[in-house]
Amino acid sequence: MGSCLIAAFCILALTGAGSAQENQQNENTTAKTSAPVQFKIGIVDRRAVLQGYDKVSDERKKLEAEVEAENKEIDKMAAELDEAKKKYDDEKDALSATQREEREMAIQNQFMEYQTKLQTEQAKVDSRERQLMKRFFSDIDNAVQKIGDAENYHLIIDGSKGSSTLYYAPAIDLSQKVVDYLNANAK
Repeated sequence: MGSCLIAAFCILALTGAGSAQENQQNENTTAKTSAPVQFKIGIVDRRAVLQGYDKVSDERKKLEAEVEAENKEIDKMAAELDEAKKKYDDEKDALSATQREEREMAIQNQFMEYQTKLQTEQAKVDSRERQLMKRFFSDIDNAVQKIGDAENYHLIIDGSKGSSTLYYAPAIDLSQKVVDYLNANAK
C-alpha cells in the first residue's frame, strides 16, 4: 500500500509540475501578445498622384497632338459636307426630282461616312486613353509596392475620393512621396 501512495504522490507531483510549466508558458505567451503591436499604415490618393506625375501630362500632350492631327481630317470631311449641303440648297430648285434625290442620297452617304469616321476616331482615342490610364495606375501601384517594401509598411490603402476610405490623418498620406518616387524614376 505504501508503494501505491508513493506512486500516486509521484503522479500528482508530476501532474502539478506539468501544470506549473503550462501556466508559466501561458503567462509568457500572454505577456508577448499583450505587448502593443505597432503597425505601419499609409494612405495614397491615386488621383492626386496622377496630377503630380509628370509622365501623365507628357503622355496626354502626345495624345492630344495625335488627336488634333486626326481631327484635321474629320474637320475637312465636315467642311466638305457643309459645302455639299449649301450647294444643294442653292441648286435644288433648278434640279429635277431624280437629281434632287440623287444629291440627297449622296449627302446622306457623305454624312454617314463622316459619322462613322468620327465614331471610329473617338473609339481609338478612348482606347488609347484607357491604355495610358492602365499603365499609369500600374506605375503608381508598383511605386507604392516598392515604397511599402523599402519602408516596412504593413498596409497602404487607396485614399482617393470615391474609395471606401472615409477618413485618414494627413500624417499618413504618402501621395507626395509616391509622386516624387515616380518622377525621379520616370523612364
